[in-house]
Amino acid sequence: MISIRVRFLSLLLAIAVLVSCSSETLPPPYALHMKSSADSLVVEDSYWPGFSTENVPLFMYLNGESWLIDHPYPPTDWSPVDRWEGFFHSNTISPPVKESRLIKHGGTPTAYIYEDSSAQDSLNGHIAQFIGQSFRQFSQIHYPDWKSHDHDAFLFSYGDRDLLKWQMLESEGLQEASKALAKNNQDDALYWMIIAAKARTNFITDATELDHDYVRSLELEYGLPLYMESKARKTPPFMLYHNDMWSGVLEVRQRAAVNAAVKAFLLDEYYSDWKTTAAFHAAPDLDLNHLLNKAVERAGADMMPIPNDLVLEYERRAGSNIYQFHSEQRSMLRHWEKEPGYRIYLEASSSPMIATGFDLAEVIRLDDDRMFHEHWLKLRNNNGVVEIRNQRVLTWPAGDHPLFDGIHRVEIVGIGTPPVAEERGDSLIVRWTDGEMMLKGAQMEEWEGVVMITL
Repeated sequence: MISIRVRFLSLLLAIAVLVSCSSETLPPPYALHMKSSADSLVVEDSYWPGFSTENVPLFMYLNGESWLIDHPYPPTDWSPVDRWEGFFHSNTISPPVKESRLIKHGGTPTAYIYEDSSAQDSLNGHIAQFIGQSFRQFSQIHYPDWKSHDHDAFLFSYGDRDLLKWQMLESEGLQEASKALAKNNQDDALYWMIIAAKARTNFITDATELDHDYVRSLELEYGLPLYMESKARKTPPFMLYHNDMWSGVLEVRQRAAVNAAVKAFLLDEYYSDWKTTAAFHAAPDLDLNHLLNKAVERAGADMMPIPNDLVLEYERRAGSNIYQFHSEQRSMLRHWEKEPGYRIYLEASSSPMIATGFDLAEVIRLDDDRMFHEHWLKLRNNNGVVEIRNQRVLTWPAGDHPLFDGIHRVEIVGIGTPPVAEERGDSLIVRWTDGEMMLKGAQMEEWEGVVMITL
């Protein structure tokens, strides 16, 4: 039944393309073909026990138009598409974010595909994206313990040379193992798998419990969906390493995702029933490195130690990267202090602000727990709200956590035109090109291009 439906929908898609249908008629057959192909693919190739894409809602943003498909609670500002049940369309709904990911839309986890004219994916690419995002939704429902916590991202030991050394060595081992496997060189593949597994074991020994749990949860939350997407794209695993083994100090999430995806491919080769073991026996505490060790044991390989010269080489590389990381921080602060333009300082020591919106991928924690937010930050408390867009912000923590215990000071620099302030009742409203503050009971002072606001 599935194959008949897929062939029929493929015919619809082909007809739609050949007659150059308008964008209002093309996405329904395209999306149906995409979703049906995805469901058929994950069932036929046994992507994961019990996993299906069939009932996952889809939000597609294609070149200025938005499409919502199979959503259980479609918003009223979307228009139903004639003759296509479950399809809704809008040419006014803005994209939630400018990258494909799993989002919450109307309170429902929804696969979101973003496409603009500058970089367009193929049909197979869209199918692969949909599979990866659908697996994230599946894992949120069936394996809630796999979720990483933003709280831990700000406390991770980014400046620890030994931890970075083991992370880089693990990536090197997995990359080389996947290269060797592509050449059908089993001995080299197992050698480098052992290097990777040993490096991860050493990381666990040196890391705090928070550091280890954070990386393990990132692997499960982001790495396994990346594996599903890469499998659907038929991407060779070693090609996932395209940034010097993700060796940067701040690349913890990307490194964990890529490493986990490659581990999954290696487990496919050396531990064929690993998914059944993971899904039904080890799900809450699943550790991919434990399975990698099991795979090496199954292959009968000798778990020798990592060669000392390799450890020393990666210790040197990690030290160099961390030195560069701290140098870049010092340079950022120097430029910050000398940034031309108007400045706004918000002092909220007596009533700290709470971060209600930020981009985790665009936050840099300094050694003293101050934080640079690269392009977006939204703060709120009982006195009002602050939102800054498309510019860097520096914040001071009000408690032990760099962000989640509140913010007591905010600095914004490099504002091109003078901020405009007005009083409305007991509220002070300050607006500038890329942000605004609306605060009750705030006091304001101005001098030589500086606006100081105190709560």
